[in-house]
Amino acid sequence: MKTRQRILVLIAVLVVAAWAASSTTTAAGQEPARNTAPPSGRALAIEDYYRIQTIGNPLISPNGAWVSFTVSTRIEEDNSTRTETWIAPTIAATAPKRILHYGRDVSNPRWT
Repeated sequence: MKTRQRILVLIAVLVVAAWAASSTTTAAGQEPARNTAPPSGRALAIEDYYRIQTIGNPLISPNGAWVSFTVSTRIEEDNSTRTETWIAPTIAATAPKRILHYGRDVSNPRWT
């Protein structure tokens, strides 16, 4: 009985593999034509680069109740980077809060 089950599994695998191979090629054996229409909308501009915010450095508190993370944004006027530190509860009960020390952004936060 085990031999018969193995043969059936082998046949099923071969059928799926043959189906997958035939769906990626056309009848002539060539790849199907891809959608070459230009995307709708507008082209990227340099100003778009300055709208990107990068999230990084996630750190979970020792008790698992909070997570701190940084948000980095490029500044167009002087081509610098502003990095803000935020904390948020892991249960999402309240909105994230920005962390400042004497009115300045904190960098490289660590839990103690």
